[in-house]
Amino acid sequence: MGEDEGYSSEYNLFDEKEGEDEPLDIPEGKRRIYTDTPKIRIGELYTQWKRGNLEVRPYFQRGFVWDVKKASRLIESILLDVPIPMIYTAEEKDGKEIVVDGQQRLISVFSYIDGIIPPENKTFWLRGLEVLKELEGNKFTELSKPDQEKIYRYSIPFTVIQKDSAEEIRFDIFERLNTGSVQLNDQELRNCTYRGEYNELLRDLAQNKDFQFILNNSRLNIRMLDCELILRFFSFYHTPYWEYKSPIKSFLNKEIIKYRNIDEKEASILKEVFKNSVELTKTIFGNRAFRRFEPGNEKDVNGSYELAKLNRGLFDIIMYGFSRYNKNQVIPCADAVREELLWLETYDVDFINSISGSGTDRMDRIQLKFKKWLDSLQEIVGKPESRARVFSLNIKRQLFDSNPACAICGQTIMTLDDGEVDHTEFYWRGGQTILSNARLVHRCCNRARKWKDNPGEISETRKMRIMEKGRGEHRMSGMCMPQEEYTIPILEVLNKMGGTGKSKYVIKLIGENMKSKLLPGDLKKIESGLVRWENKVAWQRFKMVKEGLLKQDSPQGIWEITEIGRKYLANQKL
Repeated sequence: MGEDEGYSSEYNLFDEKEGEDEPLDIPEGKRRIYTDTPKIRIGELYTQWKRGNLEVRPYFQRGFVWDVKKASRLIESILLDVPIPMIYTAEEKDGKEIVVDGQQRLISVFSYIDGIIPPENKTFWLRGLEVLKELEGNKFTELSKPDQEKIYRYSIPFTVIQKDSAEEIRFDIFERLNTGSVQLNDQELRNCTYRGEYNELLRDLAQNKDFQFILNNSRLNIRMLDCELILRFFSFYHTPYWEYKSPIKSFLNKEIIKYRNIDEKEASILKEVFKNSVELTKTIFGNRAFRRFEPGNEKDVNGSYELAKLNRGLFDIIMYGFSRYNKNQVIPCADAVREELLWLETYDVDFINSISGSGTDRMDRIQLKFKKWLDSLQEIVGKPESRARVFSLNIKRQLFDSNPACAICGQTIMTLDDGEVDHTEFYWRGGQTILSNARLVHRCCNRARKWKDNPGEISETRKMRIMEKGRGEHRMSGMCMPQEEYTIPILEVLNKMGGTGKSKYVIKLIGENMKSKLLPGDLKKIESGLVRWENKVAWQRFKMVKEGLLKQDSPQGIWEITEIGRKYLANQKL
């Protein structure tokens, strides 16, 4: 807070500006703040801290940044009876108090009493004293009893923001106290104001590897901006976009107040929804998700992505849009979905204005971009549907009692818990969660089989369905097969070549085998000079190496199938 020096200013990580100066939407009857202003002795504060009733270094606060000389001069001030500035705390519903302003001062005093100064955890000897030179180098235990007692009896002025105060106004109070050289941002303040299970959930989900891969910027984590993005997602998930009211700051505050002490059942639902949206986002957009595309102009005809900055408007609509669909609905239309968003960012002026410039959190702009994107998704993918994904325990028992052999490795599954039920026809391709589409496998075998590609061919009917999802000829020409479609062709060609082959011959044979299945977009050239389908084959090969289907240590220019790859191919032909 006011004492946390030495930190660099917050980075500009977003390419649009939201209405930061709009007032908080706080009803007149909820603007009351209740405070108490006691003077409390250090000895009593130290006891309350040790008992866990006073949280001096809560999660939202930054670490201890004072050096030993600055901390020592505070101790010297106390011994000289010099008044020190007021400390602010907030009372929680359970009676615990958290320090809002004064963290460095209290940590300095408590650390001196304990004899260890953070963060290096070294012995705390007094250093750099200006008046009490005779105490230089003394630990607390080496002070005279009167001086020790003087520290214990020293009274510090406090302002306690009591628990009966309206939570909305507490956020405003915390903002006013947030006057340090590096101020806390809104999400860091929320962690201070609205502590609880919801904040814990946000921090937990922010560690999701796929989510961090998409964000591709560790600086977001440093200032908890990744947590704020997740809070935005859940806010629009709980509150329909047509009921949104600006400013976004107030909208997010209301969300975290309502679900502050979220129960396990609701948290579990949110985790699953978040995971689904993140996985779909990664599959469809990769690490270009949430980055705005700028089309070319007369000076430079080449378009480009704003890779260095994220766009919160794109984050909101993409994540929420995918939360309404199952994977089996979206993935077959992946290319059409990508093309649609590029079209909106290139040709739709209203959409472009809703995600760029300033005031992008205005109610009219929020509602416009949500409606346009959700309408587009429905036109391409269809109406959202909900189908069971997890097989019942009854089906699992039937399969186990009938034949306990793993459908992947063929070995016996020793216990029911060591097995799990997998879709024979992939769920994301429309496979139903029924007994006739189920097979029993080892958990470890199924986990090793991360790729879960579809070995089947693309039918003419499906080709036409994908083509019809585009809007106009310019989008139809961009349709191409998902990268995962090349897994089986790669394995089949290598298998026919005896397990190994030069890359150029492998790619050539794949092209010959799949000539009748390629879509118009697959035949276009990209910037590198490769035809798009050739580029996708190369990238899929890279992915298959990571998954263990192809050898990692093959000579340069040589592709080799692994034993896992052979088993996988044989299994798909059963």
